[in-house]
Amino acid sequence: MIVFFLTQVLPGERGRSAAARVLLSAAEIAGEQEPAEASGPFRYQKTRVAQVRIFEGHAGPWTVLIRSTRELWIAPDGSGRELVSSVGLSFPSDRDRERWKLAGSPQIGEETDREYPSGGLPYVDPARFPTDPETMESVLRASSVDAGRPVQVEIFVQIVDLLRLPDASPELRATLFEVAAGLPRIELLGETWDEVGREGTGVSIAFADRGAPARMELVFDPSTSRVLETRTEVLGPVPWTAAEPPILNSYTLFLEGGFTDTTSELP
Repeated sequence: MIVFFLTQVLPGERGRSAAARVLLSAAEIAGEQEPAEASGPFRYQKTRVAQVRIFEGHAGPWTVLIRSTRELWIAPDGSGRELVSSVGLSFPSDRDRERWKLAGSPQIGEETDREYPSGGLPYVDPARFPTDPETMESVLRASSVDAGRPVQVEIFVQIVDLLRLPDASPELRATLFEVAAGLPRIELLGETWDEVGREGTGVSIAFADRGAPARMELVFDPSTSRVLETRTEVLGPVPWTAAEPPILNSYTLFLEGGFTDTTSELP
């Protein structure tokens, strides 16, 4: 399947980047999927996330990758539940681990089980977004101007956020892949694997992270267009870790999604 995406050039696609061709193929596949059935009022999503945090110690800064599992139930009125379970810590380099030990080996992580009333959680309704690629690109661009990141990167982030919603329609998902295909500086990574070993195709977009070159990656299943993971990597040396580039900065694994009747149920 991946060989097909990398080698076949459809009429009118000559001159497009390899990443654009792969994303346009994903758009076609996304549009052919069956729409998800919303069988309950709560949208459920399970993710596994990791995020770098930098601490100052008497021996110098040290960096840790904090990993956790997040489950979210959310209704259209913004009520719901968030359950966060700590998975563990990992260190980009031996120096970071040693400095953590010198700091007393503090336990860092988050454990949350919280219910939210109406309006307590931000609910995104995919039905309010247009399915015309040009109009969608304009909508995403307008909401990206003041985000604090380069506009193209913020558009990429918003595309991923919408793609992973279980109630995003096939038409909307196809449109999002088409918009992604038109982003400048989008690059093909090719065959890759996410953090739990699922095989997929990766594309990325470049940006700067605290002054260092970095990239944000999207990994998806080319046979279904399902989003598997996003991750960011720093591509140059940085003062906050002794790790050799590329340095994993964060990831989000998209594990499960669906709908439930209550916040105590799974799909």
